[in-house]
Amino acid sequence: MAFELPADEQTVCHPQFLDKWGNPARVDGVSEWLTDNPNLLNLTPSTDGLSCTIVAVGPLGSATVVCKADADLGAGVKTIFASGAVTVTPGEATQVTLNFDPPTPQP
Repeated sequence: MAFELPADEQTVCHPQFLDKWGNPARVDGVSEWLTDNPNLLNLTPSTDGLSCTIVAVGPLGSATVVCKADADLGAGVKTIFASGAVTVTPGEATQVTLNFDPPTPQP
């Protein structure tokens, strides 16, 4: 199920790194954050990579957010990642317009 983000809002995402037993685990270096649709979402990772502010840019649609990290605490690299779907939904109404049908004869 996709996370719904109104077009006029933002959220903060936090990865949770776990070992195979479900215990909290560390990663090496700073996590990398990506989106497949920067036309919908703007990502601002924290300096340590352990959170990312996700801002809806305005248009409606769906995008994927990915967090990549290095699970090898030594000199090697073992990339792990998680992805999540984000659906940008309409924000709060801020304006109204009037639309008129074409004129018709009176009865």
